[in-house]
Amino acid sequence: MRILVTGSSGRVGQAVAEHLGKHHEIVGVDQTPDKHTGVMGDIRDEPLMARQIENIDAVIHLVSLHAPMWTRLHKPILNPLMLLLLRSFCTGA
Repeated sequence: MRILVTGSSGRVGQAVAEHLGKHHEIVGVDQTPDKHTGVMGDIRDEPLMARQIENIDAVIHLVSLHAPMWTRLHKPILNPLMLLLLRSFCTGA
């Protein structure tokens, strides 16, 4: 099974990719390099994500804005919007 893991360089993403990578092919996408991140980029990059979604059996979305530059006002709005954007890539909507 090919599994796309967004946020694969984060603490949770690393653990999920490590565990699932024992039995599945992991396609990790993140802006930060890591051994589980094969694709460096932003999930808001439509052409990039359209290429990554091809031939994927499952998606585990773990991207989250958490850096200090994002205020408490930004996070509740932007994190759900990123999930909706990823959903649109998966469904072609």
